[in-house]
Amino acid sequence: MFASGLLAGLTVEQRRQVMQTTADQVRPDLYEGDRWTADYRRLRVVAIRPE
Repeated sequence: MFASGLLAGLTVEQRRQVMQTTADQVRPDLYEGDRWTADYRRLRVVAIRPE
């Protein structure tokens, strides 16, 4: 859903493989019974320039 820009340079088959591998990796944490659970995190970063 959010990675279309990241996957734009891949072939259709490569995109399918990336999506399948990702689903396989997150399934133990995000798939419950017969449905997926939406999960996300917002990261806030503060950069400090050295003096």
